[in-house]
Amino acid sequence: MKQSLKNIIAGFVILVFVALWLNSHIQLNGLNTTLMQYRDELSFYQLKSLADSLLNSNEDARALELFAVIDSMGSSDHYSNRAREIIEARKMDNTSYTELADKLRRRSNAIRQLLANKHELNDSLESVKSSLGTLQHENDSMRVSNRYISQKVNELSDSIGAITPMDALVLQNADGVTIRYIGGTNDGQAEGFGYAIFDSKSFYEGYWHSNQRWGTGKYHWPNGDFYEGEYANDLRNGYGIYHFSSGELYKGHWKNDLRHGHGILLSKDGKVLFRGKWKDNEPVKKTTNHLLNISLLE
Repeated sequence: MKQSLKNIIAGFVILVFVALWLNSHIQLNGLNTTLMQYRDELSFYQLKSLADSLLNSNEDARALELFAVIDSMGSSDHYSNRAREIIEARKMDNTSYTELADKLRRRSNAIRQLLANKHELNDSLESVKSSLGTLQHENDSMRVSNRYISQKVNELSDSIGAITPMDALVLQNADGVTIRYIGGTNDGQAEGFGYAIFDSKSFYEGYWHSNQRWGTGKYHWPNGDFYEGEYANDLRNGYGIYHFSSGELYKGHWKNDLRHGHGILLSKDGKVLFRGKWKDNEPVKKTTNHLLNISLLE
């Protein structure tokens, strides 16, 4: 009887140890599976970071190879297609910039030729003025006509003096963004109307002052968004309209690149989403007068 009891206890102990061993084995397998998942995610993000870096460095072929490997992990071609879209858009920007540079370079050469002839033209104008003065003394009947001619000569002289050259510059703004600029200049700085490409991605056409966007202008982003309105201190300041690529539209006031003041947000089908006061890019107070027209903001 005692021997049977011992056998039962021994068997029970063995079963307990087997159960504990099986449980620890299952937990260990689960831990290994979790570690493999983390390792796969880490490999994915490492490859993604390297591919993004190569794409930003214009090493397109190597970047596309890595994006193909990344897509194979998820059985899709999402990242490869997105990379090709960025490469094509960059090629279009460079082509547009080259065409624009050639066109404005020809115009700038013509303006420089006018400036080269400026002194000669001024001497000729002075001679004409002198001749007109002599004619006025000789014949009083020609005074009215001579005054008209003299006025036109002075206007032409002022127009020649107002001619400013156009140059191509490479600038860098406060955020460290490289800007390729073509347009009016003064003392080696962007001044007046001009065109610019920001980091070979975004495009601006409008007015400048001392290497900063200042006045009215239009700015295009690579994702299809664009803004047209007022600038000051190289930022959106004043009234402007922001067109979202999704079709939504904001019309209103800005302060330091943020929606600030009265403004209206419209959906792509023209429905009013918000009308009222904004602060630091966020809506803070609705306008209670529902009869307020968009034109009141313009």
